[in-house]
Parts: sequence; structure tokens; C-alpha cells
Amino acid sequence: MDIAEQRQLSDDELQAISQIIRGAGMGDLDTVTRGIINSNWIIYPVHYDGAIVGGIIRNGADIHTSIAPEFQRKWNPRPYINDILYTVLEEYGEVRSLSERSDTRGLKWLQKLGFSIISEDENHYYLKLTEVKFKYKSK
Repeated sequence: MDIAEQRQLSDDELQAISQIIRGAGMGDLDTVTRGIINSNWIIYPVHYDGAIVGGIIRNGADIHTSIAPEFQRKWNPRPYINDILYTVLEEYGEVRSLSERSDTRGLKWLQKLGFSIISEDENHYYLKLTEVKFKYKSK
């Protein structure tokens, strides 16, 4: 059975996973897709100028964002912060994420939003958010 058939992934979700892989510089499409499906991650495609340029995945209070390199400074995070980040924060009281130690841009972005480092290992920083500092909420 094809991986996408296991959970009926939409074309948008598959494109988002492909862009997540490009943005994060990680594994192959089948391996990453299988991991996302097997772990019940929800996939939110990130759009810019009519194209899917990345994605946000979440599982409970855990959230990860990856945008294709050429769009990392172009995409508009406001609708995703409003629709996803605030929703997770309201539901769980916190949002958790991680950043590779080598990804200084990603770490700065998370800290700008209000994430704090709660632990680290040789490869990653583990972060938690309990209040969004960078206010986008339009409700």
C-alpha cells in the first residue's frame, strides 16, 4: 500500500511534507511521510503567492515548522500563528518545539515568538512557549 493511501493524504499535505524536507534538509519523502503518519501528526501546508512553500506539523502540544529555503524570509506567519499557535496554546497551556543547534535563524524565530529553552543535548535545543510575545492575535 502506498504511504499516502494509509491516511489519505491530500496533494497539499504531500507537497507540504516535500517542502518541509527541503527546508529542514532532512531525509527522503517516504521515510518522513511514514514517520508523520505513524505518529499521527497533523499537517498544515504553508502557502506563499499561491504555492505551498513549507509546512507546520503538530501532535498535541508539539509543533514544528519548516519552510523551503528560498521562502524563509518571504512567507507571512500571521495566519498560521493565529490559527495554529494560539489554538494549541489555549488547548494545552503550552507549546513545545525543538531547534537544531546549528539552526540559529530558527532558534531566533522561536525565541522572538516567546519560546524559552528548557533543555538541550548535543544536537538540539528543546523549547516551550506559555505566552506569545510577538503578538499577532486578531481576535
